[in-house]
Amino acid sequence: MIRALFVLTLVSAVACGGPRPPFDATSANAAVGNVDLASCTTGAPLDFHATLVFANDGSAESAIVDGGPLAGTPAAACVEKVLRGVKVAPFDGPHATVRRSFHMK
Repeated sequence: MIRALFVLTLVSAVACGGPRPPFDATSANAAVGNVDLASCTTGAPLDFHATLVFANDGSAESAIVDGGPLAGTPAAACVEKVLRGVKVAPFDGPHATVRRSFHMK
């Protein structure tokens, strides 16, 4: 009986994907840094800051341009939309936050 229970538990864990690893901030920063923001360009180089919150399934729950001259502009809305499309590997925990500075040309 214990043997059957063990097999059932193992199959159940595999079917559910097993335990998730912790949030990988290095990979998340790389994913955010590799986003193509060319469609949101303002024509002038500028620096800005954004904060992203990821759900534990790896999807971006929110992205907000919260610093620099871009904040509150139509270009910021474009950047936020693009950043909300970033995906990271699923992870353990409720959510994770990435804060990052950008330079847009």
